[in-house]
Amino acid sequence: MSSNPQSIVLKELEVLEKFLQEASGQEIKEAAKYIFYRLRLNISKIQGTNEEFLAPRFIVIFLTVKNYLQYQDIQLHYKSVLSGFRERVKNMEKMRVAFFVVYDCAFPARPLFEMMQSDSLFQPFIVIIPDTSRGEQHMFDKMESSYVTLSKAYPGAVHQGYDARQKAFVDFSDQADFVCTANPYDVMTHKYYTSMYLKDKPILCFFTLYGYSGRTKYEHSVFKMPFYSIVWRVFVESVKSLEETKRVQPLKGDNLVMTGYVKMDDMAKQKARPRTSKKIIIAPHHTVPGGNGELNLSQFVRYSDFFLELPGKYPDIDFVFRPHPLLFTTLLLRKLWTEEKHKA
Repeated sequence: MSSNPQSIVLKELEVLEKFLQEASGQEIKEAAKYIFYRLRLNISKIQGTNEEFLAPRFIVIFLTVKNYLQYQDIQLHYKSVLSGFRERVKNMEKMRVAFFVVYDCAFPARPLFEMMQSDSLFQPFIVIIPDTSRGEQHMFDKMESSYVTLSKAYPGAVHQGYDARQKAFVDFSDQADFVCTANPYDVMTHKYYTSMYLKDKPILCFFTLYGYSGRTKYEHSVFKMPFYSIVWRVFVESVKSLEETKRVQPLKGDNLVMTGYVKMDDMAKQKARPRTSKKIIIAPHHTVPGGNGELNLSQFVRYSDFFLELPGKYPDIDFVFRPHPLLFTTLLLRKLWTEEKHKA
């Protein structure tokens, strides 16, 4: 067996890496002090050698443990908040629940919102929040259309996240006890509506997915984001997605709860209807070329002309075109389509 310091350290790093990959959150917490001790000890062993070769692995191990402990501190804060809520419920106080909605067509927690409306324990309301990542005009247009649509469905229960008179975004954090969001991308919206802003407040923020998860490497990168470990709860839709998220999430699944897919709850109420013709839904995604290399999935640009030909080729089939709400915005931003082609 080699007595070379670097090979000895390399072996120990492999052991630590394997432990962190397989360990539960509680096991990491219990072993944290020992891991930090071993890292310090092994750094001293390779001083004066080719330490830059191993430095990145030291850093990854250190940050894995450090981040887990920091996220655990945030979860401890939530336990304190929840304890206070229990006392308020005993006193028959209503729990104020803000549903943050970016687009009216991407509101997966809608069944939950409607159930809370008929429950005397809750006081739910909707806040239309901005998508600040796709230009100011797009942001204001979508906020207004979403506000109009949802206000018609739920009069008096919908609020704008932007005050046009004051020309400022509105902070609702002092008006909510719980916040429900379907947007895991803090960089996509104003800071008032992010997990980082809400985490230190007496609020429990929970996340409901707007689509089935765990199918792509890109989604694994999403699970690794701080958001997934900062929020109080992440409600996942299946055992598979629970396992996939837990495997890569920094918090090791401590805040994950498998509930099923709330977005599809209403499907259970639907009754089968006889049909005289076949119906095909065409639902192209917005991940057209020119964006994140891990998520260039959509083939809409390639097949768009073909889609137009289908009704003529198969007149006995009903084709329903349901594009992702961001598809045409993305096509224009990436200059894959012109405004004229879009309007045509």
